[in-house]
Amino acid sequence: ADRGGLDGSHPCLKCPLSGVQMTEPVLCKVDGSTYGRRAIEEWIAVHGTSPHNHQHVTRRDLIPDHALRESIGLIRALKAQHSNALRRLKVSEFAAEVADDMVEASRRTNE
Repeated sequence: ADRGGLDGSHPCLKCPLSGVQMTEPVLCKVDGSTYGRRAIEEWIAVHGTSPHNHQHVTRRDLIPDHALRESIGLIRALKAQHSNALRRLKVSEFAAEVADDMVEASRRTNE
């Protein structure tokens, strides 16, 4: 089911190099793309160029993407709230089923 990216699957949340959700996104001044810090630093150490446009790049060309990092944090918080709400709903549904079963058993006993 589509959860509008709450599961972390939205492409803008994933590092184009590693394919996993970014935890420390950085903007590369050389190509304008955002990457996960670890993935782009490893790429730069090996290649010394942008994976996007192949221009020379260094770690100094990386700027923390605070807005995206905050958005990812908010999405994680919403996901946790959503999970907790579902958990409480399931417990409530289970409690209601148990109560219904107890009422039904009581009726059978009193018949």
